[in-house]
Amino acid sequence: MNRKKNIFIIGILCLFVVTASFIQIYRVNAAYPSAKQVYIPFSKIHMLEEGINLSVISSKWLNNEAVREKYGEYLDLGSSDMKVVYTTVEIQNITDKEMKVPLYKLYIESDLHYCNGLDLEMYMIDNTNQPVEINLKSKEKVTVSLPYSIYSFQFKENEWNSIEDYNFYLVNSRYPVKYCWKLK
Repeated sequence: MNRKKNIFIIGILCLFVVTASFIQIYRVNAAYPSAKQVYIPFSKIHMLEEGINLSVISSKWLNNEAVREKYGEYLDLGSSDMKVVYTTVEIQNITDKEMKVPLYKLYIESDLHYCNGLDLEMYMIDNTNQPVEINLKSKEKVTVSLPYSIYSFQFKENEWNSIEDYNFYLVNSRYPVKYCWKLK
């Protein structure tokens, strides 16, 4: 009889803990709703952060051969099949003071729920004497190339074969509003 009573008490306690957990989950979800997504059309200017505008000028895919031809002399690219999304952006300081723009905060995302950061080694090859955190003087505008490497092992075979057909975006902030610059 004592054993049944202990099991009953433990069951009631577990039910109480599960109920309290669900209540907390509900409260957090109510306080922090899903991010609103804003899609910026290709080549349109939009605010990257306060006082800084960004627009995508061009975007192209480099296949495995082109990547190895362009970067193989400088980098050990391994044996994996890879592609690079090579994006050129224009960044402008619209304020009257000097501003810093951290390019390493720009990610690439896709409709495939894929996300990857800037390939810093390739960036340094493409943008010699250009740090990853740019200092822009008042009203200054710069054009920067941003390479994002993508590997075949990160996707299913059918996705990899048609990867260039999917929508990819540059993303800076994710919450409360997620701004997505379209790459095509």
